[in-house]
Amino acid sequence: MPLNEAMTGYWRLGDDHWSGKAAQAQALSREWKRQKRCWRKLFSNSVPPFPTAQDKVRI
Repeated sequence: MPLNEAMTGYWRLGDDHWSGKAAQAQALSREWKRQKRCWRKLFSNSVPPFPTAQDKVRI
């Protein structure tokens, strides 16, 4: 098998790998945004764990 043929096969494999990774990353970021919304809803009802700008003004 000539080297360039081997390389093309290798790159094709790499492309498949990365397109798979990209799809995975997109799914992950979608899931993360959904989770963040849930957390924001949860935390908006509770006290923030760290002082915000408004708290500093109040102090």
